[in-house]
Amino acid sequence: MRKLVLLLVFSLVDCAAQSAGSKSLEVQSIGVVYFLDSSSQTMKPLPEEMFKIGHSSVFKTAYAGAAMIASDDVSGGRSSFRLSTGKPEFVFRFGTPENAKLYVSTQNKNQRRFAAVRVNKDNSVAILPGIPVEITQFGESSYKMVPQSSLSPGEYSIILAGSAQAKSRTLFTFGID
Repeated sequence: MRKLVLLLVFSLVDCAAQSAGSKSLEVQSIGVVYFLDSSSQTMKPLPEEMFKIGHSSVFKTAYAGAAMIASDDVSGGRSSFRLSTGKPEFVFRFGTPENAKLYVSTQNKNQRRFAAVRVNKDNSVAILPGIPVEITQFGESSYKMVPQSSLSPGEYSIILAGSAQAKSRTLFTFGID
């Protein structure tokens, strides 16, 4: 009987150690985007930068008449968060993962411009799709975002449309060197 009890105790300790070691990384903060460093299995938060609604460009479409593109303008020529990989992985925790969008910027002097919203002739607003990404479940309550194709060198942003950060006009930025 003593051997059986010892065997049971050692089995329970071994199972607990295995589940703690195999537990996946989990994002604790809702509405924050992290870069997932797959080599070290660590997460680093992307910088949150304030944006202002920038200049708009008007164009005509064949079906909808005139539409206006509103941009999110961020001051400074570069993000402080630099990556060397063109296929980065990002992790976030947010209730509607399909509202996570990845955008590339165009440079305008010392400013990054991210075209994110289209205002139609009838004043309806549509969020532009951005760069195609794949979003999958990550852990129990987080999601992983990976661009479908390799990103070129440049400046990028991730916005979680509808989040407190988006409402306070912040987005998450990074650059590919």
